[in-house]
Amino acid sequence: MATTAQLNENSHQGFEAAKRMLCLAAMQAKSNTASGMPLCLRRNGIGSRSSGKERDAETGLDYFLARYYSGAQGRFISPDWSGIPEPVPYANFDNPQSLNLYAYVNNNPLSFADLDGHKLDCTGKNAEGAGCKSIAEWNAEHGIDPDKKASSAKAKGKSVTYNYADGSTVVLIGNHPSRDNNPGNQVAGEGRIGKDKGFVIFDSATSGWDALADDLQSHSDDDVLTTITVRTPPDNGKDKMLKGNDPVAYAKRVAARIGVNPSTKISDLTPAQFNNMVVAIAREEGYFAPGGTRTYSAPPKSQK
Repeated sequence: MATTAQLNENSHQGFEAAKRMLCLAAMQAKSNTASGMPLCLRRNGIGSRSSGKERDAETGLDYFLARYYSGAQGRFISPDWSGIPEPVPYANFDNPQSLNLYAYVNNNPLSFADLDGHKLDCTGKNAEGAGCKSIAEWNAEHGIDPDKKASSAKAKGKSVTYNYADGSTVVLIGNHPSRDNNPGNQVAGEGRIGKDKGFVIFDSATSGWDALADDLQSHSDDDVLTTITVRTPPDNGKDKMLKGNDPVAYAKRVAARIGVNPSTKISDLTPAQFNNMVVAIAREEGYFAPGGTRTYSAPPKSQK
């Protein structure tokens, strides 16, 4: 009764605040099964300035699908977890920072981003996932250093020339996804250093993969079919860019590859399924298509 009276006298807090805090407490107790932000925490949600995630205006917490992040504390409010029980989920024992299950991207936010509240990387056990293995095998087969960033790039015909700070160059010839470092055929994204007939040229393969993942994560409240339809609108018989597009068939193929239904929400995908969806879309867009070439030219030797 004393608590009720105090809430009544404080118009700023009120019963709604009490309900929201009770909802938060319940969410924390069930953090390993959370599949969506509870309605009581969504009503006053705003965008976070730092993470880009939905921020609850009253608690100040950012919603990362799998758990909640406190910007004030600089950490998640619950430990990381995995669908398959592990002693230390998503840990890379070569990196001590990954052993902290409350940390945001191994305490390295300048280099990495977290899409769903799980740690986003392809190290340790994550490297064994089908999506990460496909990317790693492709990089090894084609001599790609995914993290080496070009300082500039120029498109000409079906080729793109990348220039690096050390004076070396790489010429990629092929379709848009492969020659533009753009697995998802994105038209925007961080790491852009040029344009190729409407598509972004990314400074590195990693930037291209991140842009595709970020785009999918922005559809966390949508299902697979809706997400694909927004990304790949149907052929309207007028726009040449849309010629041949069939988002329903596209979504069915992607969903089949990751073992879900097209009606499955992006937020309900496990981290492994999400990674596999990223790679499945890249396959659909033609990133792994044969026939492309990569020509590396070493930096010019200094004149003595």
